[in-house]
Amino acid sequence: MEKKQGDKIIDYYNNLAPTYDENRFDNTYGHFIDSEERHVLNRLLTGKENKVLEIACGTGRLLDYAGYGIDASEKMLTIARQKFPKKDLQQSLGQSTPFNDAYFDAVYSFHLMMHLEQEDIYGIIKESHRILKPKGRLIFDIPSLSRRKLFGREHGNGWHGNTALNQTDVARPTDKFPAMPYSITVSQPLLPSPTLENKKHNLCVAADRINNLLIRPGEVFSFWHTVGNPNDQTRFREGRSIHAGRVTFDVGGGLCQASGIIHHAALLAGLHILERYNHSVDLYTEKSRFAPIGTDATVFYGFKDLRFRNNTDGNIRLQLEIDTDKVTLHMSSNIPIHPKSLSTDIKISPDGNKMVSIADTTTLRIVSTSLYRPLP
Repeated sequence: MEKKQGDKIIDYYNNLAPTYDENRFDNTYGHFIDSEERHVLNRLLTGKENKVLEIACGTGRLLDYAGYGIDASEKMLTIARQKFPKKDLQQSLGQSTPFNDAYFDAVYSFHLMMHLEQEDIYGIIKESHRILKPKGRLIFDIPSLSRRKLFGREHGNGWHGNTALNQTDVARPTDKFPAMPYSITVSQPLLPSPTLENKKHNLCVAADRINNLLIRPGEVFSFWHTVGNPNDQTRFREGRSIHAGRVTFDVGGGLCQASGIIHHAALLAGLHILERYNHSVDLYTEKSRFAPIGTDATVFYGFKDLRFRNNTDGNIRLQLEIDTDKVTLHMSSNIPIHPKSLSTDIKISPDGNKMVSIADTTTLRIVSTSLYRPLP
């Protein structure tokens, strides 16, 4: 039986491993290539990255830029481990790495993609997206298809250096990353306040973690698991919060507008709300309110979270946009999602408590309840 292309590549580099460094890079052209690739890494890596991975690290020529490396060739890795015995080097394919989600600040790879079929290239891009932190950076090289056409070399012989792509093939592999043509959009104004700029900063930090997160069918979204500790003063600024019915100022203040708008969109999408808390008091009048009453979702790290389950048959992606005077959330899916028609019922007790129920007008099912105490 004929070997698959991937097996042929691994066999090739296993056989080449003992002489790879000398034959490929111990010459004038090899020195030039090495210098150019180091220039790229020096320009695109800041030096502040905590965790960096090299895919197809080979014998470790460029591993002084990374603490982690993977390669499909065990014999190439054996040489790399001799050079860098303290680094985490594992045998693995780039399409299915052994690392956790959002683990790396940067991932880079040279002299790999041009040997692979497009299916495998897109698999590596997708896997890199999984293991990269929000705003993480993927660096790789690929021959330009347009330049190959210009110089009359569209295809090589066999697998070696045979693949070239256009910029759009790399930037938008939409056949491998399903499009999200269906969406529910919710917008809320950003009201003037002395801490508005800090609030917008905090919302932008949260958006960096939330945006493009893929929530698959059956998976649970957790606001704090996604956004992280709001007490981190290196990320968040002081903003307005509400504690025990009183306005206070805390690091991370203002994030409740992000959790609230996500909760509102989740209600409209008919998603299964697992955990949600309303604010203890209702500070707003109908004129000053920026969100429908009963759709708010207060969050307090370690105690109160917003969590929902994707109970649909499609993937869901969130996109939070922070503008000068408004916040917008797009909840997108690869299957149709139709906004539910919701009704709100408000009852005020003799002692001033405000009880709010939100119901699906089609099924008459109560989807959210809130109890607000009177203002102190």
